[in-house]
Amino acid sequence: MSTSPQTAAKASYLVLRVPDIDRCAEFYRLLGLPVSREQHGSGPAHYSFPFGSETVCELYPARGFGKGASAVRLGFVVPDIDAARAALSQAGVTITPGSSERSFVALDPSGNQVEISQA
Repeated sequence: MSTSPQTAAKASYLVLRVPDIDRCAEFYRLLGLPVSREQHGSGPAHYSFPFGSETVCELYPARGFGKGASAVRLGFVVPDIDAARAALSQAGVTITPGSSERSFVALDPSGNQVEISQA
């Protein structure tokens, strides 16, 4: 079964439920992302930032949704990988080799793997 581009689903959002939304928001700010605090009606306060051209990533509190890190891996392309690595290293973030020579994997404060590569 195949779908045409006109009927294929497109991602609109990704929610990460994290133990400490403020620490996670700061991690994504270090990557240069425009992280903003939001609250919809009486729902919990959370953060969001663009994840691609048509998708948003939201950081919600994990309470009530189990414990431990999720099995999520995100990927971002940055204009200056050396600056991104330096900013994250200076903040004490754990960094390991990525899937290519010009990439690395950083663990966000919730233990989610975030692969960073250069455009």
